Amino acid sequence: MKLLKFPENLRNALRDNKMTQQELADLVGTTQATVNRWLKGVNEPDLATLLEICLYLGVSPNEILGYDDISDDDFKIYCQTPEIIERTRTKQSIAKQKEAFENEEKKLEQIKKDKK
Repeated sequence: MKLLKFPENLRNALRDNKMTQQELADLVGTTQATVNRWLKGVNEPDLATLLEICLYLGVSPNEILGYDDISDDDFKIYCQTPEIIERTRTKQSIAKQKEAFENEEKKLEQIKKDKK
């Protein structure tokens, strides 16, 4: 699902906070090029990153996604809980590490086969 209003709302929130793309990128642990792709509508951040963006820019997820007519009390509570964001990031990191480890195991197995 394309987040049609996200690029425009992100641009407005950055402007309102007098924040650059690079500053936001540094805060959420990504690159300026990735933030630029969000602003162009090429791709969107994952949920954990979206919630971090909302925290740093002082907006609710509903607001940045363009759902102004929906109550965002639940989202505000969620965004006020950085531990949830950290747990999500940790799970993502563990999954990436596991995948990298499995890839290395496959490479080692291939090297062993090649030596025989």
